[in-house]
Amino acid sequence: MAGDLPAAARSLTAGSALAEEMGSKRTLWQLLAERADVNEQRGEEGRADRDRQRARAIVRQIANNVAPLGLDEPFASQPNVRRLTAG
Repeated sequence: MAGDLPAAARSLTAGSALAEEMGSKRTLWQLLAERADVNEQRGEEGRADRDRQRARAIVRQIANNVAPLGLDEPFASQPNVRRLTAG
């Protein structure tokens, strides 16, 4: 990812705060995963790890919530979910 990484981190942080305030876990985990990537590129491994762990926890929660509907496997097979949970 090229560009202004500090600005990207700020934007993702603002978006994450808004998603959390709104209770939008579906959006929050994706923003956290993206912010983890940005933080990793910035050399902030600790922050990247924390964001990924939090994003993975939300993904597990979503998968558990949709399991009774038989949607946990389709959810888990989405490329962005697989990418997050594979690492």
